[in-house]
Amino acid sequence: MTRARETFGIWLALAPALAVVGLLVGVNLAFPHLVWAVALSLLLAQSGLLARLAAALGLIDAPAQFPVLVRDRYGLGIILHYVIKEMPFLVLIVLAVLRTQGATYDLVAENLGALPLLGPGLAVAALFAFLVSWSQYVLTLLIGGGRVITLPILLFAVVSGGNPTLIAGLALLFAAPPVIAIVLAARALSAGAAEVGQQY
Repeated sequence: MTRARETFGIWLALAPALAVVGLLVGVNLAFPHLVWAVALSLLLAQSGLLARLAAALGLIDAPAQFPVLVRDRYGLGIILHYVIKEMPFLVLIVLAVLRTQGATYDLVAENLGALPLLGPGLAVAALFAFLVSWSQYVLTLLIGGGRVITLPILLFAVVSGGNPTLIAGLALLFAAPPVIAIVLAARALSAGAAEVGQQY
């Protein structure tokens, strides 16, 4: 009973923070990927809001001195976009997994670590994030400005060229990683479920 009270007390203490996280997740989910991409471009470009603000505050002499974060060859803006946009999905999936765990799992997590209990949820969340980001063409082109060449951009360029053999080969290459990721995740999750079933 004492353990349940402690857990309840922790949840009460975290309630305001969880409410803020829930609000941020909800706001992020309300906007499509394209809206976030345009917003990031307007915010992080060398002619964007942050560059002008830094110049107005005297942190840099001119907006052109602001670091290149979008349309750069390293894809920093693309990475930032996917971290911001996919994080709510990861948070929601992990919170759903945590809500299914009873109070007795707190002791197990303290002794053995919480990762084994979160493993399947984290695997599904990572797979979801991978599948969403793998196929993006417009966002990579918009934020990367054509300087970051990904397989979807290459495939689109080849499709407009009209070589059916090359199109088919690249399409198979494009489809293989998601299929392999789904098969591996399904195997790992079913093996984990069987192992948990044997323990209990």
